Parts: sequence; C-alpha cells; structure tokens
Amino acid sequence: MSEKKTLAVLPLGGCGGCEYVIYQAIAERPEILDMYEIVYWPMVVENTELPEKVDVAIYEGVVNNYGHLKKALEMRKRAKIVISLGMCASFSGVPGLSAYFNIREILKDLYNMSEKEMGKDYDFLKPLPAPRSVPEVVPVDYIISHCPPIPEHVYVTLKDIYEGREPKIATKTVCAECPLKMKPMDVKKWSTKTTKEIDHETCYLSQGLLCLGPVTASGCGARCPRAGIPCYGCAGPTRDILMYDREDIPTKLAKEIAAMKGMDPERDYKKVLNELLKVYEPRRFYMFTLQSIFMKSKPFSLAMQTVLKGRGFRMEMKKRAHH
Repeated sequence: MSEKKTLAVLPLGGCGGCEYVIYQAIAERPEILDMYEIVYWPMVVENTELPEKVDVAIYEGVVNNYGHLKKALEMRKRAKIVISLGMCASFSGVPGLSAYFNIREILKDLYNMSEKEMGKDYDFLKPLPAPRSVPEVVPVDYIISHCPPIPEHVYVTLKDIYEGREPKIATKTVCAECPLKMKPMDVKKWSTKTTKEIDHETCYLSQGLLCLGPVTASGCGARCPRAGIPCYGCAGPTRDILMYDREDIPTKLAKEIAAMKGMDPERDYKKVLNELLKVYEPRRFYMFTLQSIFMKSKPFSLAMQTVLKGRGFRMEMKKRAHH
C-alpha cells in the first residue's frame, strides 16, 4: 500500500453538520483512514496547533470573523491541496444571508455582551464587514457542495486525490435526476406556499411553485423533489452560471421558464423575471449563495444589489428611530 497522505480539517463558522459528514464518510468508508492520517481536526485529535505541512486540508464553514480569517490564511500556506466542504465554505451558505443585516448587532445579540465586555475574546470574534466564502479568502483546489454534503462525495474526492486523479465536476442539473413529470406550463400566478392541491408527481415549476432545479448542480439525486419539496438550490449553481459573467441564478431560471412557456428565452426572459420578483424576494434565489464571490463578481448579479438594498433600508429605519 502507498504511503498515507496527511489530512487536516479546519472548522470555521459552520453548524458542525459538515464535520459530521466527514465522520459519516469515514464510518461508511473506513478505507479513508488507510489513505490518510488525520493530523489536525480540533474535534478529533489532541493536537491543537496547525501542522507545519499537510497534503490535504478540508475547510468547513464560512469565514465570519478575523479569527477565522487568520486561520484560513495560515492553513493555506501549509496545505498542498485545499477543499472547501459544504455550502457555507464554498458559497457562503445560510450564514451569508446575514450580510443583509448588521453583523455587529447580530454578534451582540448572540453573546449578549458589548465589545468591551468580550475583552480579549473580541480580537478573535471581531466580525468581518460581511461573511466570506473560503474561495474569496484563499485559493481553493476543489469544491464539495450541498447542504449538508453527501458522504460519498467526500470519499470519492479524497480517493481521487490520493490516487492522483482529478475529481469529477457535476455538469448536469437537479432536473436531470428528478422523477417528476413535466406538463404544459400555463402559470397564471406564482405561489409561495405548498397546498393540499399540489401534485407531487408533476414538476413544481409547471404548477407555479418556485423550484431551483433547472439552475442547481446535480449530485443529490433530487432528494427534495422526491420528498415533496421544491429544490432550494443547496448544491449551488450549475457550471455555466459559475463560468459566465452574464449568467445569474434568477436570470438563468427566468430563461428556462420562458423556454418552458414556449417564449423566446433571450428576448422574453425579463418578462418572466419581473413576474417572479413580484412574488419572491431576490434573497429567495440566493438562499445559499448570497455572499458567494462567484455571485458578487458578476456585473449584472442581483445578489449584491440585494445586500446593498437591505443594508440601506435598515440604515434608513435606524435613522428614523432616532428622530
């Protein structure tokens, strides 16, 4: 057997779910421990110091504060390969939605203390102006998405790296894995709620329910639609949305819906997008990607417009409260 590679797990601002997925991957595929020696993982090994050198480092969670930022930068210097695991690390995830609000106020509410009362702890806890996904902070070699990630994806990626292969990239959408059947789309009104009248064997979009399946990367087997829930986009955007500056989640979805309606996707998508935005807040399209560097770097993305609008609204409300 070849010599083991070293593996480090760096937890940042996450819920712990991605760490559990790594546990699960090892439990289901114990051969991971034949390939890797875990040299750093605060919840697993006693060593609390970052390793001098490591072959593979898995980052979990969003970069929320200056303590996270320091560790993320330092680990990148020491790691040959970096993997961002899960939606928080890869695309900002649910914590990224906090960019819509005042981060300092959230921190104060969370710890019920002022900055002064936190003392030295505040040096670590001091929040960044907004949460950042790992690719915005350090170069990332591979992304394992989904919320939560899928244990088998962790195993396959680690195995490919160990054996010197490039891990595969998802090229299809959730719709390609979805068993629900399409029907002619004649949506008069979009709905925000599922009701008893919903047909769980028919495509949700064709029934007027927002589903991000057409703009979400495959790999989950369409778990949510199979369970009676429209896709919320927890695997992140498809490859074409990530690659092209002019592609965005809501605009791409509007084009897909326009095509389903028999309209010209390029000419008529704005009509569909306006229909959607009358019913759904822009944040609804970025549940897991609002602070993603991939979205923020797009010149026509609604993501940053949404963040700025939210902060501007709250600043105005604060001013009014003082008068």
